[in-house]
Amino acid sequence: MNEFEIGPIRPPSESSSLLIRVTRGCHWNKCYFCGLYKSMKFSMRPIEDIISDIKAQSEQHSGQQYKSCFLQDGDALVLKTDYLLKILDALHQYFPSLESITTYARADSITRKSLSELKLLREHGLNHLYCGMETGADCVLRLINKGFNADTVIRSGCLVKEADMTLSEFILLGIGGKE
Repeated sequence: MNEFEIGPIRPPSESSSLLIRVTRGCHWNKCYFCGLYKSMKFSMRPIEDIISDIKAQSEQHSGQQYKSCFLQDGDALVLKTDYLLKILDALHQYFPSLESITTYARADSITRKSLSELKLLREHGLNHLYCGMETGADCVLRLINKGFNADTVIRSGCLVKEADMTLSEFILLGIGGKE
């Protein structure tokens, strides 16, 4: 039985990754097409609980050499940089074999970070962001209530690349409908 909290989703490419829940739900939670977090109120998990979960997982999985860790739920990058650094440092303390730390990140959360903050997060191991751009059309972004425009998507992608992080973008083909 798990002594730690796990979120409801992770990207398919993270199927063998260590999962650490740092938030619950999505702070935006207004995209018309997504029902994943609708019944869940967004909350930031207390740092003590997160570090406790990291320690509990290291004890439960002792001897297992995880190469990757995925920070759950909908957008860990919404957390303050100092808070994320504590999580990243605890991960490396309890899982020294980690080579990759990944998370979902909304484009507007990325652009709220400075380039120096993103580089610092990269230096501490956060090296891959999954971002749901959904579309590059402003009219469709408004239609699906994404909460940002195509310029934000472009700026966020450029920031991530300049910080030397890997960026995986999700695009929803047909999200604009036949019109």
